[in-house]
Amino acid sequence: MIRTAWLAKDYPHLLVIADSLQQTGDLSPQLADILRGDVYLHLSDFAKSKEYYRRVTADHKPQAADIRLYQEAGYKLASVNYLQSNFEGALREAMPVLANVDSLGGGNEYWGVSLDMLMARCNNYLGRPREAEVDCDRAYQRAMQWLDRDSSNIVLQRAVSVCNDISSMEINEHRYGEAMVWVNRADSLSPAFAEAWKENTDIVDNTLALIALHRACAAQGLGQEADAERAYQAFCASNYAKTDNGILTRPEFLNLARRYAEAADCYAGVDRFMRQYGFDYSLERIGNLLIPKLRANLQAGRKDTALYVAGQITEVYDSALTRYKRSAAAELATVYDVQGKERQIAQQQNDLLRQRLWAIAIVLALVVSFFFMYDVYRRRARKRLAAEQAARERIESELRIARNIQMSMVPGYFPDREGLDLYAEMSPAKEVGGDLYGYVMAGDQLYFCVGDVSGKGVPASLFMAQAARLFHTLAKEGMTPTEIAFRMNNELVENNDSNMFVTMFIGQADLRTGQLSYCNCGHNQPVVDGEFIEMEFANMPLGLWEDFNFQGETVEDIRGRQLLVYTDGLNEAENPARERLGDDEVLQLMKHKASLSSRQVVDMLNEAVEKFRDGAEPSDDLTLMCLRVDAVTNPE
Repeated sequence: MIRTAWLAKDYPHLLVIADSLQQTGDLSPQLADILRGDVYLHLSDFAKSKEYYRRVTADHKPQAADIRLYQEAGYKLASVNYLQSNFEGALREAMPVLANVDSLGGGNEYWGVSLDMLMARCNNYLGRPREAEVDCDRAYQRAMQWLDRDSSNIVLQRAVSVCNDISSMEINEHRYGEAMVWVNRADSLSPAFAEAWKENTDIVDNTLALIALHRACAAQGLGQEADAERAYQAFCASNYAKTDNGILTRPEFLNLARRYAEAADCYAGVDRFMRQYGFDYSLERIGNLLIPKLRANLQAGRKDTALYVAGQITEVYDSALTRYKRSAAAELATVYDVQGKERQIAQQQNDLLRQRLWAIAIVLALVVSFFFMYDVYRRRARKRLAAEQAARERIESELRIARNIQMSMVPGYFPDREGLDLYAEMSPAKEVGGDLYGYVMAGDQLYFCVGDVSGKGVPASLFMAQAARLFHTLAKEGMTPTEIAFRMNNELVENNDSNMFVTMFIGQADLRTGQLSYCNCGHNQPVVDGEFIEMEFANMPLGLWEDFNFQGETVEDIRGRQLLVYTDGLNEAENPARERLGDDEVLQLMKHKASLSSRQVVDMLNEAVEKFRDGAEPSDDLTLMCLRVDAVTNPE
């Protein structure tokens, strides 16, 4: 019944079916809510769609039989936010689901990979390349582990699709070296993929064509023009390249190769494509199709066509903006009606919406008026440059003051106690940063932490200050690391509208017995005597999900052993070729260093990072904490 109704696009009947089959017990409440969410998504009623998906994800501890549905609903809920360009909201929905399923175990590989890739795209759009790279690597590893267990054609297709999607993402961000790595990974899977799908030549042709196109783009970006042309010709020889989608995809390479006239020719069929498939020009399609068409014609010197496209943008912009407002207003009405705060919250959201829409309008107006206002802008630019220089100098002065304030928030001195050697340093990549460290002495108990806030700059530094304050306050109350993590998380979740989070290692060392109790909240694995601590629980970062059940662990005795806790500014330090220092080198640096004091270890690592960078600007904040507890005859 469901399949028949879907094929007929009888959406009202599908809702009736969902209600009926749930009442008879033929559909679980979770599956019925997912079906309702799918229906409203097809009807473009995003508010109701999210409401039903959220019903399924509200259960943070689903039964084993329901985990797949929990994952599916979480992915679809995040996807609706992604479709609305609400990337922060998409991450906020996806991250707890992924973390919860990983901690519970037994998740579905397809939805796990899909969640990883969605998070990668969101982080990429938000300008968080490091976080996006972690998500991409996790998606690939999950897909390959799945492939090890199941080499069916569906799993092969998913693995190749992951590599293709990441290749495209890296190319769009002009990271051509990284893109080539993923192209080669997709290519290595292509023989097995082609064999598995040999009965469906269209799927094989489309997939291999995209691999060839991505190779062409990556090679062109790396200056390997002969290889790029060969790969592009391989793409053009495919059946996919001759389809409407294939023709609109060609400019990815042609623009890189500065073949703007050919790119403009490809965009000539955009209007016919839109009419054929019954699409309207949404704000997103204006950005993805019309503005690139305008740019290609400008670069090709076709000013008449460019002027026509500019006029077309102004024509379709009003209707696209109206549809966007209606969609946003409908969602606001649904959400605020449930919460009973229509006027107050709607005003806040409408103000935010108005700011975003004004930003879009200004960008489009600048594009359209390019032909007429170029000379005016050039004259004004000179005056504006002087004003900006003055403003920049003022901001730099204020940031220097902010840096001094921030550095005063972390300890600059360390305990002078027999049997304890503790030292730490923090080096922000910019004027201010998001790393932190701290310690509290309470009798024979040493509480310490190292943390890394998402993002950079002033927002991260403010979040860092809040996290540092919370750690010191809670540690002084004598809580365990797990209790500290739980309380900090709930405090940081509250009013966290910017969706920031902090990874943190929280430790408690008993200076009499040498026992180390700790809670690792999504942070890097510490190193003990040149080896990573084996941890069973990674937990999730702080600030994402209220009332998360953090798990603590214990090392029975660390006396006489060297403990290093650090942020990813160490292992992810990059040289001018964008090669990373890496985990293996960190372990190698820490081997056989027992004779060094904690300060000497920190100095040695700082020097190693500086040497490896070889003049390259630091890509991330760097914080190092070294700790050694030795047995004493008469401890204080």
